Amino acid sequence: YLIMPKKSDGKISTKVIDKVVSGEGAATATGAAVGGYFGSSMGIVAFGGGIAATLPLALGGGLVCYLGYKALKYKKRNNELKRKNKEEK
Repeated sequence: YLIMPKKSDGKISTKVIDKVVSGEGAATATGAAVGGYFGSSMGIVAFGGGIAATLPLALGGGLVCYLGYKALKYKKRNNELKRKNKEEK
């Protein structure tokens, strides 16, 4: 058995929880849930075969929301830096 010391275990779990409970994680989970909801009532049919659209739309929704969150975060940071540079001049 691999036994990890208490200090290391706390740090690892804290890092994992911090990553999951971030804005990026929340945006991705929300996008995946919404995409999966809409995909559950749809199907994708091509070349004589059909599959449920739940997984593809969940992946797409998660990706779109993650990238949208990152873009908004970048824009906010960029505007803050511009304001700071204007104040210094």
